Amino acid sequence: MIEELSYFLLDYQRNAFGIGAPTDAVLEVGGVAPEPFEETARRYVAASGFGKRTFRSNLTAVHNLVAGLLTSAPTPSAIARRLELPNLNHPVLAGESAAWRAAHAGKARALTRA
Repeated sequence: MIEELSYFLLDYQRNAFGIGAPTDAVLEVGGVAPEPFEETARRYVAASGFGKRTFRSNLTAVHNLVAGLLTSAPTPSAIARRLELPNLNHPVLAGESAAWRAAHAGKARALTRA
């Protein structure tokens, strides 16, 4: 799972998901247009109670920040070796695949024409 996430993040860093974007996938699957990220984040914070500032919440935030800064990041390749996962000989990320790029660029052209 961690190795798959690392490849996903590499694709994200290389803007693979921006190729052919925006799409109508959320509207097509869910039947409603997606809400903006900021609206989603504000709704989550309001529902979670993180938006209420108290001494305890500030102390918790500082603790989490320090813990995050002092924790070493996982190394996907080391985890894969420890779990004895097979090596991929020539992995190709989505953004590097000509077939993937062509399929997604075609969807973007269709959306801009609609």
